[in-house]
Parts: sequence; structure tokens; C-alpha cells
Amino acid sequence: MIQWAAQDEHLAEKPILLSYAASRQGPWQQIAGAMDNTRSLTWTVGSEVPSKFYIRLEVRDTAGNMQRVETPQPIFIDFSKPSARIVDVEAGGPSTSPQ
Repeated sequence: MIQWAAQDEHLAEKPILLSYAASRQGPWQQIAGAMDNTRSLTWTVGSEVPSKFYIRLEVRDTAGNMQRVETPQPIFIDFSKPSARIVDVEAGGPSTSPQ
């Protein structure tokens, strides 16, 4: 979930653009563009996204002014999947039968 606060008396129509990048220098890849100012977005992070990245928010008003902000620290996502295995199975305890 990405959440933001954007305020202006004259926000443009669909003023929000969200991007991510592995470094603050870019290159920036679009997450969502030309969005209403809904103040949040549920983003499904794809396998192409690095495990450490920055988020950028760009907001535009009707006069064409733009404000750009980025997360000051990178965001870390753990893409590793848990592993499991059965170590042992023993018979001999009380049995239960499905009802």
C-alpha cells in the first residue's frame, strides 16, 4: 500500500504519477500515472522490481506546476519464499477419524 498527501486548490485532472527506481538517480519506472488524488494505491510488486527500491510521487496543478518527492530511504521487499519439508512421521498415537 502506497499512501501520500497532495494538496493544492487547483490540482490538475488526474494529477498523480507514481514511479519506482533501484537508485534515486533512476531510471524511474512508472507504477501508475494520470491518477486521481485518491491518497493511496495498492500496488502488486512484480518480479521485475528489485528487492530494494525508492518510490517517487509527482503531483501537477492546473497551471502546470509540478512537485516531485521521493522516499528518503530505500524500501526493502523480501521476495524469498519460505521452504519446508517433512522431517519424520511416526505411527502409534491415538487415531482420529473425520466426522
